[in-house]
Amino acid sequence: MPAAGAVGGVAILLYLGLEFRNQKPFARRLTLIVLGVGAASIASLAQPLPALIEALRRAAAYAAFFLALGFLRDAAETSRLVRRSGLDLVAQPPGARAAALASGAHLFGVILSYGAIELFGAMLARTLPATEDEARRQAVMAVYRGFTSTTAWSPLSIGMAVVLAAVPGADWTGLVPPGFAFALAALALAIWLGRGNGEAPVQRRHGLDWTAHLRLAGIVLLVFLAAYAVERLFAVRLVVGVTAVLPLLALAWIGLQEAGGPARRLRAVGLRLAGQIRARIPTYRAEATVLGGAGFAGVALAAAFPSALAAAWFADAGLSGIVVLCAIAPMMLLFSQLALNPIIAVLLLAAMLPPPELLGVSPTALGLAYLTGWAVSASMTPMSASAIATARWASRPGAAAGAGEVSPYRVTNRWNLGFAAGQILLAWAVLLLAA
Repeated sequence: MPAAGAVGGVAILLYLGLEFRNQKPFARRLTLIVLGVGAASIASLAQPLPALIEALRRAAAYAAFFLALGFLRDAAETSRLVRRSGLDLVAQPPGARAAALASGAHLFGVILSYGAIELFGAMLARTLPATEDEARRQAVMAVYRGFTSTTAWSPLSIGMAVVLAAVPGADWTGLVPPGFAFALAALALAIWLGRGNGEAPVQRRHGLDWTAHLRLAGIVLLVFLAAYAVERLFAVRLVVGVTAVLPLLALAWIGLQEAGGPARRLRAVGLRLAGQIRARIPTYRAEATVLGGAGFAGVALAAAFPSALAAAWFADAGLSGIVVLCAIAPMMLLFSQLALNPIIAVLLLAAMLPPPELLGVSPTALGLAYLTGWAVSASMTPMSASAIATARWASRPGAAAGAGEVSPYRVTNRWNLGFAAGQILLAWAVLLLAA
């Protein structure tokens, strides 16, 4: 329903306008830039109205998707099961710590988004000695690397939503298996890079609490199955199914966390929902700016981009489809260094590149190139919330500037350079197999 999407887009713009004065200076500048660029691009079109409606619809869809994830994150943050599972992973002996943290952050990242980094960072701060800089660095980097690889396959990631909208014919059922294979290889690389360094002792446990971890994995599986059921029953895209079921499942999870009878559980759900609307949603202003603004500007720029000229250039250049696919990850990495959000990068590349059939590749292969490229750029952009959070937890507690404080740039462009390079090679390998 284009009209409903446009109404939602206008609502997002009103929300950003109401929250503008509460934004940080960077977010204010970003709001003005993305809206200005989007408006200028749409104004340059001969028929601006269809592009404006689509830009508003996409902005509303991405913001609503993030809001739905916020409900799940809010439920997970108060879950004793999540805390029990996280503490178990953090308390593993040094030899198994990198594997436990990277794998755990990957699973938690599906549910908590970058809140997984905050959760593990807080736990590590309580368990590692303040003077163990190298151990803290290796631990938080294992968490960061495990988290960033979720984009390659998770149907709950904003990356999957963007790619499915940008690549006609791509389907999540075809993207998840090769994307998951890439993520497993990236996790193996993260574990290998974190081996044997900075092994400060923590409170040891023998073995893993598999009951807690399997129950947490079951929650993730339940979300997938519920979203898939909505997709099949109502003939909508998976992202719509995820957006629809997440708030309901999150509220049910909150009710199950409360002890007592049905009346007490319903009261707890009502109070949490009221708090979510009153207190939590306004705090999402920065994320709504990034996602909604990037969606609006990306669609507008893509509409104004001379796609016909780009398609003619590709036809004259005679580049093979696999070469184009392998160039996507390095290009998205470059865009990330220029402070371009991956949403804008994907939408621009989708406008620049010819359709998959003209490239001689399948929609699945092209979508996979975008997803793996997103994972690569996520591990190297210092402007992301995940990189900023990682830098904060990697810093020595109480550190001042220049005395143990770690910058996001050091996290991404120095400590994670080898991991990003390895991910590009893994992306190429997966693309060669998929194509």
